[in-house]
Amino acid sequence: TTTTTTTTTTIITTTTTAITRMMKVFGARGWPRPKMTVVVVQKRISTRFFRMQRDGSIHSPYPGTYVSSERAVSDPAHRSFFIIPCKKHPNQGTAIPTKFTIIEQEVT
Repeated sequence: TTTTTTTTTTIITTTTTAITRMMKVFGARGWPRPKMTVVVVQKRISTRFFRMQRDGSIHSPYPGTYVSSERAVSDPAHRSFFIIPCKKHPNQGTAIPTKFTIIEQEVT
């Protein structure tokens, strides 16, 4: 397994389980159980995206660009997406996206 997979598995088994146990306390006290969404954010990744101009030149995507990974970009077991940070374009190299992986989603 990769470090990312191991980290994700650890989050699922420890953190999510602990939060779910804590939320059962709400039900035992007669309070409505809150819904939960767990998102893993990864900033240091090797994935890169590019945009092509009409003249064929290649550039970094614009800040704030959203890239859905419903296809083979990421782990098919979890829904992921990428966002290009809203920073100045880098002078050299490409913009480094931030990856968001939805581990559990009870809220729609």
